[in-house]
Amino acid sequence: MNAQGYQKARGRLGRAEQALESLKAAKTFDDFDTAWTDLLLALNSVYAILEQASKQTPQSRQWFGARKKQRRKDQLLSYFHQARNTDEHGIEQVTERHEQAIGIGDPGSESRIEHASFGGKKVQVRFDPSLPDKSITIYPAKIRLPPVVNSIYGDRFEPPTEHLGKPLDDLSILGLAATALQAHATLLDEAEKLIS
Repeated sequence: MNAQGYQKARGRLGRAEQALESLKAAKTFDDFDTAWTDLLLALNSVYAILEQASKQTPQSRQWFGARKKQRRKDQLLSYFHQARNTDEHGIEQVTERHEQAIGIGDPGSESRIEHASFGGKKVQVRFDPSLPDKSITIYPAKIRLPPVVNSIYGDRFEPPTEHLGKPLDDLSILGLAATALQAHATLLDEAEKLIS
């Protein structure tokens, strides 16, 4: 393993860590989306740089070949790789924005509103008293990860639910990002042992 390449890859992991902090601090959809794509790019750079750095010895080439195969087969790692490819080479979005919404009544049931008024952060609703269903549900704004499609082969990659054959505990975007970051840190720890 080439030491200079290893150090450069370690620097890209630092950029990914910064992107994760930006994800956590994001106040707008655009800020979140920017931080997400920064994270995808930085994590992919770790792999690309290690691939070049591993060409120095047969041992490091063999190690990297095994890790590249693992990335293709692993749900989490392949999703991040394919999301980066979609973001860089495609026109599809790699995040889905869902605006805040208000649901009135249960789906499939009848609800009638006699009066509604909106003021500041308050909503006042008066239902038709003759109907039994009087529920209001507020759906907060959120960002979701969509499936991504490999534009060359047409393969579809769903947001991951497992990593290294084990179910993921936290399927939130931040949870997935933190797990992917840790996987790349582990990759770099392994690469460090191969420096010649």
